[in-house]
Amino acid sequence: MSATARAVATNTNLGIVLLFAPLARAATTAREGEDLAAATERTLSELDVADASLAFDAIASAQPGGLSEAPEHDVRAPATVTLREAMAAAAHRDSIASEYASGYRIVFGTGLALLVDALAEGAATLDAVVALHLGLLARYPDTLIQRKAGVEAAEAVRAGARQVIAGQRDVEEFDSSLRAGGNHQLNPGTTADLVATTLLVALLTGVELS
Repeated sequence: MSATARAVATNTNLGIVLLFAPLARAATTAREGEDLAAATERTLSELDVADASLAFDAIASAQPGGLSEAPEHDVRAPATVTLREAMAAAAHRDSIASEYASGYRIVFGTGLALLVDALAEGAATLDAVVALHLGLLARYPDTLIQRKAGVEAAEAVRAGARQVIAGQRDVEEFDSSLRAGGNHQLNPGTTADLVATTLLVALLTGVELS
């Protein structure tokens, strides 16, 4: 994260790093007969307090948008539980934490299917990625938006994604509406992290991307 801070003034990849790390370890330590999902679950179960300390330092250093003082396991305080336990405590307010607690339920259970289905229907890779992003955004309120702009704003963006999927709204207009005002309050950054992670899983599991 220090390298990111030297390059840009804002957090751009904390969520991706947090989600990629267990997958990378799972892919390189998978046991005979373990698929990636099972190896990821095992990797998450093996996380310890030292992992939590390192993650806390990275999160505090990156200062992600909407980060406030947590009622328990605050990243500015010393870690006292494993990283997965700390993430489980935050799962209700952060989709990245929820993935740690659930064994990447969104990525393996929803994201990968959305991507594979779009590709199977003949979509080019970039169009399939757009379909993936919209599909995730329509199903799960973006928790970065929720922290920065509130629950109602996150639900409004979710409704907008559903309108695009239903053909009731133009995707370019929807995208522009998220950027209006230049304050980035409606940036679906957590969903983008989930999209990136789904693409990594696709590559690790042999999904053909053109």
